[in-house]
Amino acid sequence: MNILVIDTSTEFAVMALKAGSKYFLSVENLGRKHSSLLFAKLDELLLKAGLTVQDIDLFCAGIGPGSFTGVRVAVSTVRALSQILEKPALGIKSHDIYAGESTLCSDYTIVAFDAKKNRVFGALYKNRKDNGLDEIIAPGDFTIAEVMDNMPDMSTATFIGDGYNRYKDTIEDIAGKKSLILSVRSTPSPDAEKICILAEKKYSDSPEKFAKPDNLKPFYARKSDAEVARDINL
Repeated sequence: MNILVIDTSTEFAVMALKAGSKYFLSVENLGRKHSSLLFAKLDELLLKAGLTVQDIDLFCAGIGPGSFTGVRVAVSTVRALSQILEKPALGIKSHDIYAGESTLCSDYTIVAFDAKKNRVFGALYKNRKDNGLDEIIAPGDFTIAEVMDNMPDMSTATFIGDGYNRYKDTIEDIAGKKSLILSVRSTPSPDAEKICILAEKKYSDSPEKFAKPDNLKPFYARKSDAEVARDINL
């Protein structure tokens, strides 16, 4: 099965591709240009793998949480490709995609992207000895303290995402009080094989669920500023 996974929930456009038994990864910092540059980057990845988009058997989108605009780009792109080519489509929470790059060098993995207003779109995972991950805190809208307080004292963690740079002082203060050792990944490098295996497993568990692209929905974790303003004015 050939699988394509697209995530644009951050400034990085992440694409993982399974082509037969081989795996390919594209990670590009596109800033706010996801919608204008994504298909060019996709063409480059497919060319590298020797495939065309028609060869893809399963499409997958990172559904967030993250940038409202970015999440919509990945979800709408995958929906469109799925509908046009009549192929199944599914969604994976974006933090699960990024968490796959963690290694056994730490006890935990923290994935945290700046959500502004002194909050992060964060998640916490326990690293297993078999290189798998157990979800401790599901991806959502938190303060960084709410994520880190769930780690035992004197443990180690791999920190992935721009939340570290944005809330560095708070993070280092918490780490000092709990005697945590943090390894920071400033530039993401997800594991294409892990991502595609995750997508394939989710599909194989209930393939009928993903036959219609309309079933693919974004996960924003919180209301947008426009929605909050609208609710206030009702």
